[in-house]
Amino acid sequence: MDFDEREVVEPIYIASLDNLLLIGNFFTEPQVTVYDLDSQRLAGSFLHKGRANNEVLGMDGLDCCDGRIYVYSGGERKLVMTDSAGWRQNPVALEVRTVSEIPDGHGYDRHPICGGRFVSTGYQFSNPDCQFFLTDSSLCQVKGFDVYPEAAVNAGLTPAEMALGYNGNVTVSPDGSHFVATSRQGAVWKFFDCRPDSVPVKTAEYLFEIPVFSSASSGAHSTVRFDPDNVQGVLSATSDDRYFYLLYSDRKPWRDWPRESDVVYVFTHDGQPVRKIRLDIPVGWIVSDAIGSGLYLIRVVDEGCQIRRTVWK
Repeated sequence: MDFDEREVVEPIYIASLDNLLLIGNFFTEPQVTVYDLDSQRLAGSFLHKGRANNEVLGMDGLDCCDGRIYVYSGGERKLVMTDSAGWRQNPVALEVRTVSEIPDGHGYDRHPICGGRFVSTGYQFSNPDCQFFLTDSSLCQVKGFDVYPEAAVNAGLTPAEMALGYNGNVTVSPDGSHFVATSRQGAVWKFFDCRPDSVPVKTAEYLFEIPVFSSASSGAHSTVRFDPDNVQGVLSATSDDRYFYLLYSDRKPWRDWPRESDVVYVFTHDGQPVRKIRLDIPVGWIVSDAIGSGLYLIRVVDEGCQIRRTVWK
């Protein structure tokens, strides 16, 4: 493709909407950079750092769902929303709302699902086995659902340590009807149907490799130490209107660098396996195009980041 590699920001968060590729990186200013996939050019950027109502100190998530763009800042519990037209306005048309904290706990992220609701990873001391949390459309009511896999190696860990050890990517389908959650390391993959009015319903679960980690907490600061023999797991995930795509690496997290892979597993939204794709080059990130006919592949190169497109259908 003809993207100028020097203009492509290295992703920390990545999403797509219509013909736009959005890359989030809290080290950049502004924090969200937008590329036009048709012209293959830098289209602009938005969301400055700061303490004003339309700014955030640091972004913690980027999602596109049902035609809207969502950016979450966990430290301030700010949810910033716009759409493909709003971000182009001057000043950028941003809707900013405050999200309730998980009672007796903490939420790491907020991912939009259908019905104006949000799903989060995090922890709750009064509900220690709970892995996910549902926030209603008012952004006030929070309800926990699902549990961690039973694993003797993780016995005795606090709820905060369990959340830090297990919770990795949460990827939502474009219409918000389904999501897949993949573990931070190892290979624990869970698929959910979000269409019921109550909590999302788990439709499939794969425990290919349960990650091993131990407590490394000090005082009030919670952290974990991962086993060096864990696999890297899912590096990046994306979805179109039919499938989820998981970029998976079985390499070791800290010994094998860079974090890239050429293996993509494809599942239906309900979590049924479809196929395994072998890419012609290893990449660090994947994102589906607007019509679901291919994937955009991103990898770090000497000049910046390279974007390629692959079609597999």
